Amino acid sequence: MSHRKRLSIAGQIASLNRHHPDDSRIPVLRKELAVAELCEHVERLAPEMTAVQREGVARFLLSGGTAA
Repeated sequence: MSHRKRLSIAGQIASLNRHHPDDSRIPVLRKELAVAELCEHVERLAPEMTAVQREGVARFLLSGGTAA
């Protein structure tokens, strides 16, 4: 995921927190933000990986290292 995507997700979270703090989408968006941030780290560590592979690694790490 790109830096732009990460900023977009962060903006959505901020907007929902401001206008609808009890919205059920906030936890889902927070997880997507965490995936986007981890994807950026994985990209720095393994630039040869595709975007799909980086996202898979990020989701795997967020799941605690177990199959999701």
